[in-house]
Amino acid sequence: MLQQLLTEQRNATTGHIDQASTMELLRIINDEDAKVAGAVQKELGNIAAAVDGIYERMKQGGRLIYVGCGTSGRLGVVDASEIPPTYSANGVVEGWMAGGDAAIRRAAEGAEDSYPHGYQDMDQFNVTQFDSMVGIAASGRTPYVLGALQHAKDKGAFTIGLTFNANTLLASAVDVNIAPLCGPEVVTGSTRMKAGTATKLVLNMLSTAAMVKMGKTLGNLMVDVKASNEKLRVRSVRIISLALTEHGQGRFYLPGSTTEHSLDDQLALQQLMEACHGLVKLSILVGLTGLHVAEAEALLEAKDGVLRRALDACNHQANFAQATVVPAKALGQKWAVAVDCGGTKMEATVVDQLTKQVVGTARVVSTNLATTPLLVFTSQIKKVIQLALDAADAPLPDFEAVWIGSAGCGNDALRNALHDKIADVFASTPRDKIKVTSDGELLAAHLLNTGKEQGVIVIAGTGSIALRCNAKGDQLTRAGGLGYLMGDEGSGWALGVQAIKHTGKVLDGRASASAVSQLVVQHLGCAATRQALQGAIYQAADSDMDRKTRICGLARVVIAAAMDHACPVAHDILVSEASELAATAATIIKDGDVVILGGGLLSVPAYSDILVQQLANMGKTNLQCVKIDNVSTEAALALN
Repeated sequence: MLQQLLTEQRNATTGHIDQASTMELLRIINDEDAKVAGAVQKELGNIAAAVDGIYERMKQGGRLIYVGCGTSGRLGVVDASEIPPTYSANGVVEGWMAGGDAAIRRAAEGAEDSYPHGYQDMDQFNVTQFDSMVGIAASGRTPYVLGALQHAKDKGAFTIGLTFNANTLLASAVDVNIAPLCGPEVVTGSTRMKAGTATKLVLNMLSTAAMVKMGKTLGNLMVDVKASNEKLRVRSVRIISLALTEHGQGRFYLPGSTTEHSLDDQLALQQLMEACHGLVKLSILVGLTGLHVAEAEALLEAKDGVLRRALDACNHQANFAQATVVPAKALGQKWAVAVDCGGTKMEATVVDQLTKQVVGTARVVSTNLATTPLLVFTSQIKKVIQLALDAADAPLPDFEAVWIGSAGCGNDALRNALHDKIADVFASTPRDKIKVTSDGELLAAHLLNTGKEQGVIVIAGTGSIALRCNAKGDQLTRAGGLGYLMGDEGSGWALGVQAIKHTGKVLDGRASASAVSQLVVQHLGCAATRQALQGAIYQAADSDMDRKTRICGLARVVIAAAMDHACPVAHDILVSEASELAATAATIIKDGDVVILGGGLLSVPAYSDILVQQLANMGKTNLQCVKIDNVSTEAALALN
């Protein structure tokens, strides 16, 4: 009942405020406000779990979406609206309140009572499994917010609750619940006060921490600030100057130059900023390295936009700490492009074949031929290539060679149809210079780039497969890759199924609880009962793809249980599935082979190390196992 909620209780210390003097009234309010930070501090563990979940999805192109009613909704909208000018992150953080934009100025409090409206209103966001939704409800029981969160869960999104009461419906409906207990309000039930203050503190933490982890700062410098007014333009200059002072001893270079300038040279500093389009992050990178603008943009893209990583790469490769700057070669005019359409991302890299330099790289949310209509898929390919070219301020050129690698291209009819479409899009590129293959075969580029005649590619992501290819990327033989119903040994699907089976046994009383079973229940947001688990897995509105995505998502639960909780059950699952994958791959691996490990699962050392050990146990020794960090770049550099 509403009257039993902590936020609806009468505050024993404020019963006389209507008789207090102004100063006494303000002291009472201030004393109550002082309790808020302590309540939020007790929830830092849950806030950290929420931030980590948001960040993992943002890295894959996902968004943070706030939903609330009344004060809760308005505060979400305010936090979201401040992200674009602060971090140049348009569309990354969204805010929505019941009643829409009109309710921001004029209260529409009755809108919060409809669960169906909350569910339906989320259609506008096209929520995916890469998104995170924060449902804000001071009471923890607001129907509109619960409906919105159910919509997000049905789409596979990560869900977070923010409430100021314990043991609420909201807590049982989300992956992570944040519940600072700030106590009764100064004015009974007026949750715009302490609950509102706590909401602002928590939302600040969620969005700021996510932006910092996404590389939007260098130290505490706001390097992605958007200079949209005079105050921010002045701040931009100051941030660049501070960074150049801290990391370059007050010296900087103009693009492609080895001539040093001091910060006293305001004309040169202005030239630097103009050449870098007024972008703070780009200006700092170019100023500290002397790279050409296009090269600096490509480097930032390769480092996921994180300036510190880009600077570390330069310092490591060319020892810029001693100001030894190697000027970049001019870009040529002979360009090639490769696009990797994998299970977690679509990534394009454009290279200059004359200089072997990267012109630009771009990444968008996963789209592949196996799950997307041909026209839509082709449009996405053009989009990601154009984004890569934006790094060099270049229009779509006449490419010398094009390589598209995508899931679904094992089907001859689909592959030929895509080849025809790509030939139409890039009409000036000779048809024999357009390659359309599976995404796994892109990894064969490593063989050509390293002078190897043959090798084996082992992929474990959503699915799994092993391929023997030559240096041209031609598939010589294969093992596995029969799909999630017939095979996909050692894949995300296989790990997820193992995790579900174990959790079912635990909830059925046939096995002891483990970190895996606890994390599965938490990840699925269901109660720890057999019926609830079945409901979470076999949702009535699911398509086969929805269910597959949900189950594959549990692979990261198994890995987290093994790595962070040292869970023996998780370790056994990893060993079992790695052994199955090794047995599949071993049928085509020869002694001394180069074995290229690809896919999201094999990028995790905890899993790839077990796979290599299992291969050794099967007598497959003297192998040269390698991982490719940027598949599209490797493939583009192999084109000729």
